Amino acid sequence: MAGGPAGFLPNKWTGPRIQALSAIIGERNQRRAPTHPVFLDIAKAYDSVEFWAIDRTLGPEGFDERTIQIIASIWAQNKASVITMAGNTEAFAVQRGVPQGNPISPLLFLLFIDPGLPWIHFQGKGVQLCDLKVSSLDYADDRAIVTASKVTRQINRARLIEFTFF
Repeated sequence: MAGGPAGFLPNKWTGPRIQALSAIIGERNQRRAPTHPVFLDIAKAYDSVEFWAIDRTLGPEGFDERTIQIIASIWAQNKASVITMAGNTEAFAVQRGVPQGNPISPLLFLLFIDPGLPWIHFQGKGVQLCDLKVSSLDYADDRAIVTASKVTRQINRARLIEFTFF
C-alpha cells in the first residue's frame, strides 16, 4: 500500500490499516486464495535507532549539510545516567536511540525505518486486493507484510530481520 508509515502523523491512526488487513484476508478467503502475513513490531523502536544510520539517510532524503549538522547535534553531546537506590550513576555517552519526547524524534525514527519499506515492497510481491497490489501495511514501528505464499512469507521474514538488525 503506497504512502509509507502512518504513525506519528496528524489525524492518522491504526484503524484504516487494520480495516485494510481485514479486507485483504476476507476477500482472499472468499476466493480461497492463501494469505500469509508477517507482523513486525520493533521492540524499543526509538532506542534501536543508530546515529550513523540517520546520518547516512539524511543526505539521500534531500537534507542539506547545515540541517544534517543541526540534527546530528541533537545526539552529539547526549548523555544519560541511571537512577539507582544508591543515587545516580555517573553520566555516560548515549550511543544510539532518538530522544523520547523530542519533537523531531518521530521524524528521525521514520527516516531511519523508511528506507527499508521500498525494499520490502519491491521484494515482497504482495497480494492483489481489487485493483491494488498490497505488500505492506505500516504504522509507526509496526509492519504487516502480506504475501500469497508460505515461501514468500519466509523470505520476507528473513529480509525484515536482516534489514531491522543491519
